[in-house]
Amino acid sequence: MGFPRIARQGKAAGDPPGPFDQGGRPLRIVVDVVQDQRQVEDWDGNTYAPLAMPDPEVFLWSLTEGESIDRYWIGTADDPAAAGRVVIPPGPLDPCAHDYLEFSTIDGQGHRTGYAIWPYSTYETFAQEDAGAHAGLSAEQWLAELLVARASNEMRADLLATINPRLLSSQAAYVTETNPLSAVQAVGVVGLYLRSKGQYPVVGPERLVLDERSMFLLAVEELLPSWRVWASELSRHTYATDNDTPALLAQSVRERIIRMLRCRDQLLIASMASQTNTTMDRLVESLDYFLVNLVGAFDAAARAAHLVYDLPKDRTRTAGWQKEEWLKKLRNADLEDLFAPDSTGYRLFEICRFLRNTVHGEGLPAIALNESRVAHTQTLVRLPRNEADVLVDHFDQLGGQDAWGLRRFGDGLGDYIDAATFVERLIPSAMGVLDEAIKNTPTSRLTGIGQFTIEPPVDHARDSPGTRARVMFLLGLPKT
Repeated sequence: MGFPRIARQGKAAGDPPGPFDQGGRPLRIVVDVVQDQRQVEDWDGNTYAPLAMPDPEVFLWSLTEGESIDRYWIGTADDPAAAGRVVIPPGPLDPCAHDYLEFSTIDGQGHRTGYAIWPYSTYETFAQEDAGAHAGLSAEQWLAELLVARASNEMRADLLATINPRLLSSQAAYVTETNPLSAVQAVGVVGLYLRSKGQYPVVGPERLVLDERSMFLLAVEELLPSWRVWASELSRHTYATDNDTPALLAQSVRERIIRMLRCRDQLLIASMASQTNTTMDRLVESLDYFLVNLVGAFDAAARAAHLVYDLPKDRTRTAGWQKEEWLKKLRNADLEDLFAPDSTGYRLFEICRFLRNTVHGEGLPAIALNESRVAHTQTLVRLPRNEADVLVDHFDQLGGQDAWGLRRFGDGLGDYIDAATFVERLIPSAMGVLDEAIKNTPTSRLTGIGQFTIEPPVDHARDSPGTRARVMFLLGLPKT
């Protein structure tokens, strides 16, 4: 599905820049969950005990407790008049209301603000027309749900976090423009926003906080489950032979994935911001470095395989998963199949290499695109002309052009990708292939390995299954 994209709402008079812009306002979020989920996570502060697996809705509520986020929540007149409460009165309207449905919010200072949804009668009509598409749903219930979305829009919220499956699945513009997201998706957006401010909580603000490197280190092992054993055996070989190359190759894979994740953050932040020449430059620069580090991780793993199979040291530069002759020398059917021509691994790695190799030539030109069907200006990156047809064929074979963010304009204008859509499609696929490559590289055959057990991570608050699940939610990435 990829990382959620929140369309920038049109700025109202006096509204400062958006939350991902330089000097922008806080992230503005409306939370539509049940009362029991509107609570801060119960954590006793014991860092020696593992963290529980997160409840997405409670986790979201806990993360948005800080002052850096403007959080509002859908309540009723019976709920306490607490900060963030939004009360939408039921209809029907008084004839004197002139088709305006008034509702109110309470901000963090306790001040009430009035808003209005207009034209109310239009949404009544929509509800009557559309309710039949949902089994057992009355027009009155669907209207109440639509009004939640419209209230979020009137408040100019950046997203609506909801547990309502009908709002989440609706394709109607009057719903989708409010950016309805599940709690899991909303945590990913909140996580990116907090990282853009240098904040890395895994429970809530000022409770249990990591740093960037610690968070990305945990992510590496979730994206590459085979890395720990593979790296440990390479390190054992280093100690046995007094040659630091094996350990350094393992570290290189880890460090390049960390840098790749850092570049991804910068790319996503640039794509979320109002598009200018500056954000365009940042986006393309981040994509460049992202690709360099991703391909670098594959190359380091290939050199590790070259070492494992004791191939000539003076031929190390020939190591590469794209090189059929080198692969045959490994005599490893699993690795040959993984990167066989037209295989998924072959296609994915060729996509990475062709785009990475633009650093040696024409680069990755970008354009700004305005479309009526999209609420904001988009930055698109052009594919290299000589490889465009091959890349498009790979996209077709690996899920389709839309899934990769491909746009074909024809008439000599070229083929373009939405960089954020592209990297979100690429990361889980590429990490799956890289993990298969290191898993099928038999490091256990190296000198000095012997019989030993790789100990699992110490189970404490800073590294436990619950901590890792939170990190992946915050990063908006699936575990491999």
